[in-house]
Amino acid sequence: NQISSACVISTLVDSKGRLWIGTDKDGLYCFGSDERLLKHYVDHVPSTVMSLAEDLEGHIWLGSYGDGFGWIDPATQHFNAIQYPGDKHLIVMDIDRDSHGRLWLATMKYGLLCMDNKGNFLKKYMMKRGAEADRKLNCIINNYVSQVSVSPDSKRIYCATSMGICCLDLDTDSWISTFGTNCPNYGQPVKIAREYNGHIWVGTNDGLFCYSLDGKVLKHYTRETGLCDNAVGSIERYANGRLWLGTCHGLSCFDPKTGLFQNFFADDGLQGNEF
Repeated sequence: NQISSACVISTLVDSKGRLWIGTDKDGLYCFGSDERLLKHYVDHVPSTVMSLAEDLEGHIWLGSYGDGFGWIDPATQHFNAIQYPGDKHLIVMDIDRDSHGRLWLATMKYGLLCMDNKGNFLKKYMMKRGAEADRKLNCIINNYVSQVSVSPDSKRIYCATSMGICCLDLDTDSWISTFGTNCPNYGQPVKIAREYNGHIWVGTNDGLFCYSLDGKVLKHYTRETGLCDNAVGSIERYANGRLWLGTCHGLSCFDPKTGLFQNFFADDGLQGNEF
């Protein structure tokens, strides 16, 4: 084991096949496609790496918990810190990239940030006064965003917040047009939201929800329907269309075509039960 006992928080396989692993208080690891450790970034980089993304130029962007964010050039192995105006302790929970090369940052306190790959801030989306009660107010519904996800066609940005899911339609710059509301499940904390094959898959503490693109709940999956645990914190789609779901107690492999789950736990050889 070439990684310390520090908790793994984020991972990324880049366009060169390198594996990047962000940890809790032990910096960033980079492995080659042959599984050989290439570099352990521990000096001059955030110690807790919450999120990882690759831009169109091959730079690796990382967000941290309280130590800001920036990017690494794998060729020089140099970390370039980006300063957010007025707050050097910015918390960046997640980063995603659209097809135009723009980076989208999920933050704690400052809502959703959009920037180019040079580190220039393009736009900030924050909650407006009255959004708690007005589902037609054109804004993000909470400034505490735990996860951001770009739709496959780069036309929509999904935000998982402590008060529910919301979606920014990039064609209209509207938080209303996709769902007909700024939040179809207001009051329900959302951990992750991903769009696959015309459906939106939403992970919560109350299981996995499948939404249509207009915000209607199509399916709700819980432990009673085969999910290994109701707290779903991560969703990844495999090439065969199946979804891998990380939970607080086990890993589920879900087949949307059949609605069946295959569950895995520490007893099956996993390093632990929490994902």
